[in-house]
Amino acid sequence: MNTSERVHTINKGIELLLSVNQDIISLVSIGSFSQDSIDQFSDIDLYLFTNNPIKYLDNENDSWINPLGKIIPRRVYKDFKEGVDKNKVILKDGLMYDLTIIDIKKIKLIRYY
Repeated sequence: MNTSERVHTINKGIELLLSVNQDIISLVSIGSFSQDSIDQFSDIDLYLFTNNPIKYLDNENDSWINPLGKIIPRRVYKDFKEGVDKNKVILKDGLMYDLTIIDIKKIKLIRYY
């Protein structure tokens, strides 16, 4: 898959992901994909802001992520350094996603700091 095909596949997957998961309030892309410098080894770093974080941290439920493509492995873990929960996903087509799940309630607390 060349770079333009990768970008098209990623954009289409994100579009589908958002359309079937209405509780994702916002999605922020960081890293090489967001800076238009993606290559064949780049993963896609996304922050998902939701009011239902439990849904995205359930190891037994992949249905929410299926719009991205066929999952080979998926790992859910807490990144203690950053203090957030993450999903590492590798798809059959070779795309890799690093999905950070943020409870929107935590964002609302920022104003107190």
